[in-house]
Amino acid sequence: MIGGEGIVVEIDESKFGKRKYSRGHRVDSVWVLGMVERTFERRIVLLRLKKRDKLTLYTLIIKYVAKGSIIYTNK
Repeated sequence: MIGGEGIVVEIDESKFGKRKYSRGHRVDSVWVLGMVERTFERRIVLLRLKKRDKLTLYTLIIKYVAKGSIIYTNK
């Protein structure tokens, strides 16, 4: 678990993959959820997402981010 009372946790999701034969068609893509503390330790959590819906993201944030944390996202 990361964060804590008054600790900022940045959260973002990103899609990772490669291009087939260095051309335009993407294959082998995966969504990753990243969470990082804005502290000296910079503790992080990286999770591969099977589903990227609101309920899944919310459940993972509740599971890995401590209550009382300040959450920063790009949304």
